[in-house]
Amino acid sequence: MSSLNNFINFDKDNDENEEEENFSTEFNLIEKLGEGMFGTVYKAYSLSLKKLIALKLLNKKKNCTPKKLEVFRNEESIISQMNHPNIINFYMVPIFIFCSINSKINLFYKTKSKETKNFILIALELAEGENLKELFSKNLEFDKSLIREIMTALFSAISHMHSKKIVHRDIKPENLLIKLKDNKLKDLKLIDFGLSFQMQGCYFIKEIMGTPIFYAPEIILKKPYGQVNEKKKLIYII
Repeated sequence: MSSLNNFINFDKDNDENEEEENFSTEFNLIEKLGEGMFGTVYKAYSLSLKKLIALKLLNKKKNCTPKKLEVFRNEESIISQMNHPNIINFYMVPIFIFCSINSKINLFYKTKSKETKNFILIALELAEGENLKELFSKNLEFDKSLIREIMTALFSAISHMHSKKIVHRDIKPENLLIKLKDNKLKDLKLIDFGLSFQMQGCYFIKEIMGTPIFYAPEIILKKPYGQVNEKKKLIYII
């Protein structure tokens, strides 16, 4: 295993007051799991949790736009509120920051904030299995019993979200991690909450979000939508 610092290019500023993120005291990286528009995901070992995790990282100095920052911050805010067996778990872990003030005073402190000068990160449960799209590509047999198990778990996760006035807005096969055993559902995790929205003080949303092929009719017709439409959307996905 290698420290996270060995995987990341730290861009040094010319400021007199420098701050360097020292992630190596908390995370040991194993491999990169994937990279998308809104960050890179690593398989890592958390020294404080003493377990493997999925570490989602956004470098604020590399091709980072205000929209990417908004999505990343939103995902952390949303996912940290939930606690459900079929929703990916969020972990609070310490981050160590090294500060050099005027090149004279050295400080070394620990924080649980997920945003530093150069990075934003989210520590998540490392879920086993494959996403539903990958399983479809293998031409596996999905009998009625398995479909029932998947939908029961998914509706349970969505009900938990809705109890907190949260809508996911991007439910699709790629965002469902599924572990099967003997063609039976062993585990299901709903992931990727970057486009989610918390409906505080409102009943409907007008903003168009998500993956077009999985839009509910109300979104295509540019009508206001909400929690009820998200449950209906599952029927269209099936």
